[in-house]
Amino acid sequence: MYYPDRKRHNKKWKIIIPLFTLLSIISIFIYFNYFKNNEVEIENSYAICDYTNQETRELFTSENANYLIEDYFFYGQTLNLFNSKYVMNEDDDLYGKTVNLKNLCDGQNYVFIIDSKVDLKIPLENLDIGFYQLSVNEGNEFKNLIYNQNINEVFYTITKDNSNHKITLSNNKNRFDDFPNENFLKENYLFLEVTDESAPDDYLDLVIDPEFLELTMNGVDYGSSVNNTTQAEVNLKVSKELKEILEEKGLRVGLTRDSEPTPSYGNNSRLEYSYDNHAKYYLLLSNKFANDSKYHGYQIYYSAHASSQLATTISKELEDSQLLTPSNAFSSNGVKSSGLVDGFDGLKMIRESGGKALAAGTFSEQSAENSYFNENNPYGAQAIRIDLGYLSNEEDFDALTKNTSDIARYIANGFLKYLEID
Repeated sequence: MYYPDRKRHNKKWKIIIPLFTLLSIISIFIYFNYFKNNEVEIENSYAICDYTNQETRELFTSENANYLIEDYFFYGQTLNLFNSKYVMNEDDDLYGKTVNLKNLCDGQNYVFIIDSKVDLKIPLENLDIGFYQLSVNEGNEFKNLIYNQNINEVFYTITKDNSNHKITLSNNKNRFDDFPNENFLKENYLFLEVTDESAPDDYLDLVIDPEFLELTMNGVDYGSSVNNTTQAEVNLKVSKELKEILEEKGLRVGLTRDSEPTPSYGNNSRLEYSYDNHAKYYLLLSNKFANDSKYHGYQIYYSAHASSQLATTISKELEDSQLLTPSNAFSSNGVKSSGLVDGFDGLKMIRESGGKALAAGTFSEQSAENSYFNENNPYGAQAIRIDLGYLSNEEDFDALTKNTSDIARYIANGFLKYLEID
């Protein structure tokens, strides 16, 4: 009769059982530390609007055709999108079309007709909190916007009621995936996410630039002087008053200079200060001087590539003040385009503060001094220049030196009205 070798049999089980136990432990470890953790991380990355993950997936519309976006930038508080690479002064296929932003959180649709002006595209300041899918109406068919390069741009709207909206433009293709390499989204669709979040401390709503006291290669430019009062002094005085009024309304405001001379261009310049502090608006405050004292009145200039809405709103307030009248040197009722030089804005600070929108840093050798911070910069400030009358005119001189606070208040009223701030 055969008897099995019990010692060999027991030795085999002594090897198999520990090995099985070890493999089980390794499997559990891998599951919880890779698959499970990765699953939680992915699930948390795409659930939106307090919906479950499955509900989130059902909100997205993927059956539409696609429409390619190849370029973008921000100007002021406006998002600009382009079907082709942006070239200033050239038309784009998206111009005249209707772009739809659908808030997946509540189903609300925001519809915008895309204008050629850089401040008349997609206004961001009034979008409600939510998660938006972008599409364009082409030939009575809505097509989802896609952008094939990775993008994750963050923008903060101006301060209202002591808070900001954080707006993220992105196209994460794996946003809705349940597990690695699922590829639920077949294309890099564009989305806008809007949340209520205070902007970082180095984000300004507005930069005010008091012209003159400019540090140049030839020394310091104080401007002209009347009765021992320089143009530089008048501009700074109005700017400080304006800054104080706007800050009382909750806006974050910066001055490009105080009583010390600073350069306008290049390193440590007024322009660089605006870009470093992410300003959405740039107000250049100045005044004029003429040999003939008959010239008087204010003039407000805006970019030739933008609309006149901001300039016109402030002009209306200044005119209503009756402290200053529109300039008699022009027939434009106080508002005038900066004009074009070879397709570029003729006024340098308007052009150079506008980033990619206005081809900043590319106009000349001098403007190239700014190229390291503004050329192709997708965040451009919407700028206007306000010439507050003629220091060489007696009535304007009296208004600018004796009614400084009132003039600043009317400028502030116009700016706040444009921003829809009470």
